Amino acid sequence: MKKKILTTLIIILILAAGGITSKMLSAQTIITPAEVVSALESKDIQLLPASESTDKPLLNHVPAVQYILQPENATGQPEALSIFTYASADALQDAVTELEQQIDYLDNAPAVYEHKNALILHWKGDSPSDSLNQILEEALLDL
Repeated sequence: MKKKILTTLIIILILAAGGITSKMLSAQTIITPAEVVSALESKDIQLLPASESTDKPLLNHVPAVQYILQPENATGQPEALSIFTYASADALQDAVTELEQQIDYLDNAPAVYEHKNALILHWKGDSPSDSLNQILEEALLDL
């Protein structure tokens, strides 16, 4: 009788621990650069991968995945996004700290967005509009 009760309690504890773990994992959902791009494309923002020869920013040992906006009448420096994704919240915070130390040295500082495990930099380029900032914020809420 004691064995059955003990076995039942162990099974309940294992199932409960599994449920807690799955809730913790879903709360720490990992997003990818492709998901960020997809969210923006669902808002009718067309992005093109930046040229491989483009210098890629590096934050906390992670290179950015870079995209440029496809302007209809491209003149000058286009708007661009640098997307960094990290495996943990600590790694993301280390990258934010590193960015804060570097941002003072930039001529044209980007708009900075943190969402889940992603750090996204919006480089305005020569665009006079701030319309992408609001669209980007809305797209991130969908992730």
